[in-house]
Amino acid sequence: MDDSHDTPAPSSPLRPGLLPRTLALCYDGCLVVLLLIIAAVLVAIPVVWISGTLPHPAAPWHRAYLLLMVTGYYAGFWLRDGQTLGLKALGIRLTRANGRPVTGPDTLIRLAAIGVLYGLPLVLAKHWEGCLGCWAALPFWLPLVLGHAWLWVDRDRATWHDRLSGTRLECLPAD
Repeated sequence: MDDSHDTPAPSSPLRPGLLPRTLALCYDGCLVVLLLIIAAVLVAIPVVWISGTLPHPAAPWHRAYLLLMVTGYYAGFWLRDGQTLGLKALGIRLTRANGRPVTGPDTLIRLAAIGVLYGLPLVLAKHWEGCLGCWAALPFWLPLVLGHAWLWVDRDRATWHDRLSGTRLECLPAD
């Protein structure tokens, strides 16, 4: 008699909810702020030494440099083992939607999706808040809230940027 129909199908990995994702984001956020401070100081020292003035933080080259640092942090850790330090602390890993490790293009698409869906509206919110007051900026926060709240209705507990990038977060089994 064939028992193959009695064996359970491999279960799909558990997906983290909003709280673990937010905690990992806060953990990584603190590390990224520290990274940006160090990166800014490492640029400021030679600029001050050569020109005698501090680089302007709003200079396009300075913003691009800091954006490159943030991209490097996330892409580097995701490519290494699918875990930033925040994700590792909470036992979460980033994979492709099929469960395989992420690739370079996957990480860039994920970061671009995050930037377009959430970063761009927040930049616009900052502009409109300055022009019309804080209430005018509220609609620009909607993509951030809805994009993350989407995991409560998605069958795979995926956010908008998970879907757009073809990636997912998985809870790792306890050791």
